[in-house]
Amino acid sequence: MNLLNAPRETIEQIRSHPAARNLGSVENWSEEQFYAVLAHAYDLPFRRITMAEIDANAFHRHQAFFIRNGQIPIKRLPDMLVVTECEPWDKKRLQDLLQEFELGIKRVLITQRNYDELLGGLSRYKPEAPRIVEPAETPVFFPNAAWENADVFHEIVRRADLMRASDIHLEPSEGYVRIRFRVHGNLLVQRRLTLREGEEVIKSLKLEARLLASSVGTFQSSRVRLSLPHGKTLDLRVEVFPTVDGESVVMRLLDFKSIDRTLEQLNLPAEYYSQLLDSISKTSGLVIVTGPTGSGKTTTLYTVLQHLNSKDKLAVAAAETGHLVFTTLHTNNAIETLSRLDRLGVDRYQLQTLIRLVIAQRLVGVLCPSCKTGREAKEHERQLLNQFNIPCQPGHIVYEKRGCTRCNGVGTIGRTAVYSFFSPSEAVRELMGTDCPILDIIRKAKEGGFKTVLEHALKLWLDGTASFSEVHALAD
Repeated sequence: MNLLNAPRETIEQIRSHPAARNLGSVENWSEEQFYAVLAHAYDLPFRRITMAEIDANAFHRHQAFFIRNGQIPIKRLPDMLVVTECEPWDKKRLQDLLQEFELGIKRVLITQRNYDELLGGLSRYKPEAPRIVEPAETPVFFPNAAWENADVFHEIVRRADLMRASDIHLEPSEGYVRIRFRVHGNLLVQRRLTLREGEEVIKSLKLEARLLASSVGTFQSSRVRLSLPHGKTLDLRVEVFPTVDGESVVMRLLDFKSIDRTLEQLNLPAEYYSQLLDSISKTSGLVIVTGPTGSGKTTTLYTVLQHLNSKDKLAVAAAETGHLVFTTLHTNNAIETLSRLDRLGVDRYQLQTLIRLVIAQRLVGVLCPSCKTGREAKEHERQLLNQFNIPCQPGHIVYEKRGCTRCNGVGTIGRTAVYSFFSPSEAVRELMGTDCPILDIIRKAKEGGFKTVLEHALKLWLDGTASFSEVHALAD
């Protein structure tokens, strides 16, 4: 098997994947074995495609693009394009497809040999004579007609809000400006504007955000409160920055009503819920919420503070000599927070006495109930569960994402948080006050029942809430 096309990090990823455990050295795999493991690693269907299954006319209509991108169209649905894929590690291929067709994309993994066979068959295929048809409306998600005679900037924000988007991207390219919404973590192409239309939208945005309209070569940022036509008010965090093709814009939609929830709505496991209530009932100490950008830290903190305000506890805590302090950090897991604070020069004694609770969290997509597909849990997946003492019987049905019109072809609707709580026991606190390595503290915490974010996520996968591909990514 020739692995020259696969980057080193991909080879390392599949070499260590549970599906590759009994296959020996990766250099000795057959082509089918290589792609079978790739299918597990990237959560893609893998099978052989025949000439009878592909859309040869669609291929010839976009022949230059598909050959350049190394893909072949299988089927075009009203809201989705199904294509072959040989190199799933190449993210640019997927981005090019989204940009070219402005459709949801579903990829089917095939071997390089299968692709070469199909390409050879297509070279001998005679496409049908073109038919005169009415031009198709674009974009996929909203018809162009509704944009006419509208304030395009406000219309973009209104539609982003309707789709529950967290971000709006205006991206200049050669000859046009692309609009994309980030919906549940996925960037969805909405439509393209002409360069002139794009300039007008950015001019309107700058006016609303009180930015310098004449400044086009420097980074600018601002916040703006926008009243939408249906009476809703949104706060936007706006960033405008220069690129080679023009000004690019990212807008974060901040709807604080959407994070106005109770502690119960954080979907915490019962043991974590009890730990949280116990920690925030204290009148002093430090509660840290950690995770990457966009992992829901603000929502968690805001919810906790709302709970304290409703119980009249916050004012009491602030009146004490010691205060109960809430903060965030960007670390990969709960206990790594100790290493970060240690490197920052925080005294070990302070860590020992001040830390009440460290919450690590991530977001995973919630499977679309309309299209998620069931299958039996595989042996290597049950072995992973066994490592964490999570029971799973042979034949247990789990679910994976597929994609439909309801979820815009991405397979998920919304996201939910998965957590890891570190609330130091007395034994762990004793170690925290010594000069022992952080690894010793981690070991002692695990002996006391500390669980990772991955363990919580695996349980969501088992009960049909999340897909294995998203859950397994948390193991990296």
